[in-house]
Amino acid sequence: MKTVFTTGEAAKPLRSALDAYSALAGEAGDAAQGKAAHQAALDAVHTAQTTLTGSLASDLAFQAKVIHGLLEGVEEEYGEAISEGQVIEMVEYQDALGFFLTARARYDSIAATVQAEHAHEHDEIEEYLGHLAEALPG
Repeated sequence: MKTVFTTGEAAKPLRSALDAYSALAGEAGDAAQGKAAHQAALDAVHTAQTTLTGSLASDLAFQAKVIHGLLEGVEEEYGEAISEGQVIEMVEYQDALGFFLTARARYDSIAATVQAEHAHEHDEIEEYLGHLAEALPG
């Protein structure tokens, strides 16, 4: 039986969390409230992902493709957000940061397996993600 994740009941928690985070993203305010909304959105995305992907959640090749796609998003959004070392487009910067944080969390969920099976590649990935973390302080 294939699970369908649409605008029905199953999608409501995801939509609600993303809407709440989106509403806070462009406003000045309490950083703790923003971080809590961000974490709630990540948790809702994780739940939706688990519902949709099932066994693919533990498939390294699938996860690598997803992480790669997220990192391409980081590259694109960061390129639009930064000019001469300064943030010129805050929304794009926040998008880049969100893509990075999601990619980082996804990699963290498979890092032990990657390290055990591909130690050298794991070290390179960790170094690369460390450089991105420095470029994208949140």
